[in-house]
Order: sequence, then structure tokens, then C-alpha cells
Amino acid sequence: MKSRLKLPLGWRSSQLDEVADVILSNVDKKSYDDQIPVRLCNYTDVYYNDKIINGLDFMEATATDREVERFKIHPGDVLITKDSETPDDIAVPALVEDAFDDVLCGYHLAILRPDSTAVSGAYLSFLLGLHWVRHYFFTLANGVTRYGLTSDAIQKAVLPFPPLPEQKKIAEILSTWDDAIATVSRLIESKRALKKGLMQQLLTGKRRFPGFTKPWTRTKLREITSMIRNGAVYDIKTRIGYPMTRIETISNWVIDFDKVGHADPDAKLNEYKLKKGDILYSHINSLKHIGKVAIYKGGPDLYHGMNLLLIRPNTGVIAQYLYLLFTSVKGRRFAIRYAKQAVNQASINSSEVASFTFDLPDISEQMRIVDLIDMVDKELEMSTEHLSKLCAEKRGLMQKLLTGQVRVKVDEEVSG
Repeated sequence: MKSRLKLPLGWRSSQLDEVADVILSNVDKKSYDDQIPVRLCNYTDVYYNDKIINGLDFMEATATDREVERFKIHPGDVLITKDSETPDDIAVPALVEDAFDDVLCGYHLAILRPDSTAVSGAYLSFLLGLHWVRHYFFTLANGVTRYGLTSDAIQKAVLPFPPLPEQKKIAEILSTWDDAIATVSRLIESKRALKKGLMQQLLTGKRRFPGFTKPWTRTKLREITSMIRNGAVYDIKTRIGYPMTRIETISNWVIDFDKVGHADPDAKLNEYKLKKGDILYSHINSLKHIGKVAIYKGGPDLYHGMNLLLIRPNTGVIAQYLYLLFTSVKGRRFAIRYAKQAVNQASINSSEVASFTFDLPDISEQMRIVDLIDMVDKELEMSTEHLSKLCAEKRGLMQKLLTGQVRVKVDEEVSG
């Protein structure tokens, strides 16, 4: 691999094996009585974490004396995924930040151990996250059903390196973005947990707002809906015409107008046109996705297609409240309980969905519950947008700092 970057003064291009030891692990997950007890840092530990730190739940195993000596991980090491089911998951990096007495690098991973006099492990870990570096390893990953990198492919990678003090400064700057991203991510998880807890309490009547004392009514879905039916059958090969819902349209719990089918423009489908407040229910899907719902909130015309049920609430229930019920623990358990499994998918018929039974408050209490959950949803949306913005800023900064487009001075902030 030859670097095509035009490097600034003072930077150099080096093969990875010139500045770091490349060690491919072969420690398996088995345990033997005559070996040393260890913990393994495995593929998922690296894939799902930017940093390997104390507190991660490592797998217990055993290893030989030689394996302990060769594959024990040290602070400053960079671990990468060496093998994967898809080539785009190859060479995902994680920096070993903490010291461990008994943690070894597991199978399907490689250790990159930088020469500490020339390369910062933190800098190298960020560098391996650059798009063009990831693409390099993507192109060299060999396999059909499973992909892998050879030691030669890793060792011959040519990467750009500024002087060590500048590397450390770059890593320090990018780490501030990582810290901000981690903070917002924790906030999002906290708000998701809050929403789940509120729904569990409010939708079951375990917690009620002050002033609401009226008993809830035991209700079946069919009693508060004017319609529960299957959609129109259409030729999925049609590319123009009526926009039709399909399973993928609601795969993320909202209606995605970019994931619709089309029906013959000459077909008579007016009775299948969605109305504001209609709920689409996935009743034919894999067990994981069965029972997913989305509300049609108006906007572009959309028609009810096959493999989704249309549920049209009447005046006795707020559509958003019914949506919350379907997404609650009770709603998800109902879907799993009644789903009939086949080889590749599960299904629930319309009469079974119509039998969904729950306790229903009056309209005014429904509205209070919906308003509170909606407020939490808006906070979640704002935090998620903030997280996306931070991630985009970090990607842009990585591209500039790690290629020398923007220089840093060790004793100053970013300059360019």
C-alpha cells in the first residue's frame, strides 16, 4: 500500500511494521486444567468499544505460558478485528487504555503494539478509523462467507505520521470529542430508560396524574376501532403508480416514505387510502419484528398495501395512545405470544390482533399520558440530533487533523 497523501513538512509515511509490532492472536476460548486462568478480550469487546478499559466483562478461559507472554495486552496497544463475516467490519480498532494482569487478546483479533518512541497508540487508533484506511483493509480482506486479513496486509499498510508530540496533541483533541459523544450517548440511554419506565407505569395505571381517579375500562381493541383489515394486493414489480405501504415502510417504528412500493395507476384503490391517525401493524414478519407499528400523521398520500394490518381508531381512543400501547412491554408480549412461527417468518391474524385486551383510561387521561411521553420523545430527538452533529464534527476533524490538512502546535490549539 502506497500513501497518496501529500504530507506536510515534518510528517512521514511509514509501513505499519516499521513503527509497530503486528501480532495475530490464536488464543481460543477453551479452558484446560493444566493451563493458566486468564480473561480474553474477544471480537465483540473490540468491535463495540473504542477503548479497552477496566470494567468490561471479559470472558474467562485458560492459556499456555507462551500465549500469556505473547498475547497479553498492554496500555497503548491497538487491537483490531482481523476476521469478520463482512469485509467492512475488518480492522475496526480499539485502544487499550488501562493495564491488566490477566487479559489476553483473543482469536480473530490482532495486536498492534506501537514503538512508543515513534508512535502514539491513541493516534494510531484514530488513524485506523479514517475512511480511506478502512477502505484499504476492506479491499484486502479475503474470503467468501468469512473474511480475514493476512499479517502481510496489515504490516504493509502505509500510514501518515507527524512527529510524536503532534500525534499526542491530535489524539488529545479528538479525545475531547469522544468524551462529549460518550456523555451525550449516556444521556440518551438514560432518557430511553426513563421513557420505558414511564410507559410501564402510566400505561398500566400504576402511576396516575393528580386529579384522575376515574376507574379504567377493560377493553378489547375491536371495541375502540372502526377498522382492522389487510391491505391491497399489488404487483411488487410495478415501479410507478399509487405509493403503497410494505413491511419495510414501518421497520423503524415510523413511516418511511422512501421505502414504499407502487401499484398500477389504473387500479381502484381509494378505499385503501390512509387517513391521518391510521396505525399500521406488522402482522407478517420475522419474530423479532412482528408487532411493529407506525402512525400515519398525514402528508404525502399513501395507500395500505399487503403484509400490514390497518388499524383505524374511533373516537374512544387517541391514536398516539394506542401506538404507545403497542410499543409497550404489554404490546410486545402480546405480539410474541400470538405469533405463529413458520420457517422464516411469523404471523398474527386480524382477529387475534382485534382481541388485544387492556385497561383504558378516559380521553383526558390518555392525552396527559401522551403529552408526557411526547415531551420525553422530543428531548430524545434533540439529544440524538446533538449526537449526530458531534459524530459528524469528529469525522470532519479526523480527516483534517490526521492528514495534516489542519496542523496543531503542541503548545497551542488547532491552527490551519
